Amino acid sequence: MNPPHTSLSASIMAWAAMTIALVVAGYTYVRDRGEQRPTGTTSVLQRVSGSNQLRAGFIVNSPQVSRDAKTSELSGYHYDLLKKLATEGGFEVAFEETTFSTMVAALNSHNVDVVIGGGSESIPRAMEVSFTDPIMILGLGYIARSDDPRFQSVADLSRPGIKVAVTAGGASAEYQKEYMPQAEPVILARSELARIVLEVTSGRADIGIGNVNNCLRFEKEQPNIRFVTKGKPFYRFTSGFVVRHGDPEWLQFLNSSIRNLQTNGFTDRLEAKYNPDGMLWTPIKLPR
Repeated sequence: MNPPHTSLSASIMAWAAMTIALVVAGYTYVRDRGEQRPTGTTSVLQRVSGSNQLRAGFIVNSPQVSRDAKTSELSGYHYDLLKKLATEGGFEVAFEETTFSTMVAALNSHNVDVVIGGGSESIPRAMEVSFTDPIMILGLGYIARSDDPRFQSVADLSRPGIKVAVTAGGASAEYQKEYMPQAEPVILARSELARIVLEVTSGRADIGIGNVNNCLRFEKEQPNIRFVTKGKPFYRFTSGFVVRHGDPEWLQFLNSSIRNLQTNGFTDRLEAKYNPDGMLWTPIKLPR
């Protein structure tokens, strides 16, 4: 039988070990919370709740965001979704244009709190920014000049020496780098998608890669342009809103709000408005 003082010492040691473990666990929790959102900083959600205004960056990139050439009025799936979200949340949105190549800097400098129109997810991008849950699945297509017989299918992209117009930081540039390393990229520094057509029609590029929606529009607007892979996307990617790292409350709010608008049928109305034949993207829907 152990002496009484031995049992007491063991109890004290056990209590001390448990206390140390709790302190370490508490420190780890606080540390990890600090890594998510640095101490002393304010969540976007808190600031928006106080000021009733959200700063949103946008990239003109149909079907997510479009701009009327005559009136400059914005529209599109992402645009309407964010406006509805803001209305339900009781705050206003101040929009500021950005580009694929500058949106990360705009977020990290706190000039904007969310970016719409540029949310194609990729592993390199995920190291720089955070994404909401995917809203839609988009696909890429490519255009060529109508009088250029070399391009008839996706297989023709493997031709050596092709000059391909892509947008810096976008899914088209990612595809070219990964699957067309033999091609010569013609990189468009700004999100001016009409320039894809100009590069192709001028001969500075043999083909131009863009999402299916834009390829359809290019073919419709330019009689000397042909949408080669019409109806057959050759590369798919998810799209959502983009936010900076380290603000879990804001990201959770956006995800919860989007799920609500998916569940109550609002996104169905956006589908009917912007994608009635289902050709432009595949919606990500919650089970009902």
